[in-house]
Amino acid sequence: EAGVRTAVTDHPAIVTFQPAYDGPQALSGVFEEDGVKINATLSPFSLALETRGMDYAVYEDMVKDTRLVTRDGQEKAVSLMGFTSGGSGIVDTDSGEAEEVSTTVHFIGLTDPEEFTAIRMGDYELPLS
Repeated sequence: EAGVRTAVTDHPAIVTFQPAYDGPQALSGVFEEDGVKINATLSPFSLALETRGMDYAVYEDMVKDTRLVTRDGQEKAVSLMGFTSGGSGIVDTDSGEAEEVSTTVHFIGLTDPEEFTAIRMGDYELPLS
C-alpha cells in the first residue's frame, strides 16, 4: 500500500550488494588483438575493467578513456557514472611502463546492463553479451 511501511520479514535481515556481481544480469566481454587484451564485466552495480597492452600509465587514464555504448549508438562516459576505490597495475621492470591495468568503477546509481551493447576504450570496441 502506498505510503505505508510493511515488514518484509519478522526477523532482522542483512542485505548485501556485491559490486563485483557476476550473476545473470551481468554482461561481459573479452577483446584480444595484436598484443592488446581487454576484459570487462558490466553489472547493475559496477564495471570491472582489465587491460593489457593499452599503454595506460595509471588506471585513471583507462577509466577516462572508457565509454559504454547504448543500443542506439550513443556513448556514456564511464568516468561520469561512478567512482573507483583504487586500481592496480603490473609494471615492466626494465621500461617502467605499465603492462596491465585494472580497476572497478562503482556506479552512483543502479545501471541496467541491457541498455548497453558494447564498451569503447580508445580505438577498440568490445561487444558485451
